[in-house]
Amino acid sequence: MSQNPDCTNVVQPQLSIVESQLAEIQQYHVDNLALRAGIRWRELGELSPGYLKRTVATRSSRHLIPPLRHPINHTISSTRDEMLDAAAIFYSQLYSPDPIDYTAMDNLLDSLPEDLHLSEIDHQFITSPITYDELLEEVSRCPQRSSPGVDGLPYELLNLLFRHPACREIALAVYNNALTVGIFPPSWQETCVSLLPKKGDLSDLKNWRPISLINTDAKVFTRILNARIINLAKSLITPFQSGFVRGRFIADNGLLMKLVMDHARNSHSQSIGLMLDQEKAYDRWCTVCQICSLVLNCV
Repeated sequence: MSQNPDCTNVVQPQLSIVESQLAEIQQYHVDNLALRAGIRWRELGELSPGYLKRTVATRSSRHLIPPLRHPINHTISSTRDEMLDAAAIFYSQLYSPDPIDYTAMDNLLDSLPEDLHLSEIDHQFITSPITYDELLEEVSRCPQRSSPGVDGLPYELLNLLFRHPACREIALAVYNNALTVGIFPPSWQETCVSLLPKKGDLSDLKNWRPISLINTDAKVFTRILNARIINLAKSLITPFQSGFVRGRFIADNGLLMKLVMDHARNSHSQSIGLMLDQEKAYDRWCTVCQICSLVLNCV
């Protein structure tokens, strides 16, 4: 072509078109691999299919569950049905409700100071009907790459549905029925449990962390309630609780603990430190039902 200018003039535009098409195919391939690899950030122009393929393989290996030790007879379960049975029995036992001393619980709640109760104005604010602007604000703030629930509906699509005029009244009716009447869609009570590996022997189900994948429309409802409660929680929850409150950080308590330990060591203190970990802290629903009208003073 370099010896024939006329040929170059004819072929050059075609080469540009082919190069553009190849670039589109490569970009599609890279984006597909990035999605499968679970990549949430990527430098602009990153076009490394080899790296992404290795990431896909690594991610897949992490989701491969090895043979499990059965919680009853302690034999190794290797077939699909045996592993499902082992997991079902283990988590059924783990999440079975424990006996609760309701008298002790009532005595604790009765002893709470009056200033730890919500005022009538605050109560009305929390239970007021959900507005359309409130619904759009929360769904737009949701993480766009969060895993969906069993219906497979991502936040991006849910955001588009809520903004469609035909869905406005239906969405508001569903959310306000859930808030004021306690009528929840059946899909909100469905969840998919995914197991993530922890450290240790992976044949032991104790070394797998269960993650519940809830449908996105249900999570938007909880985000709305959380946004309302968080505005009141800071004035009611003791400043010694540093977690789960906006503007507070768990690292503050970690630093404080280190200072206390350093002081005890330097002063040769005979004091004893006790760390308490509440088992299944988020799964005792009978306790939640008892305190749903209060904000507990958590320390």
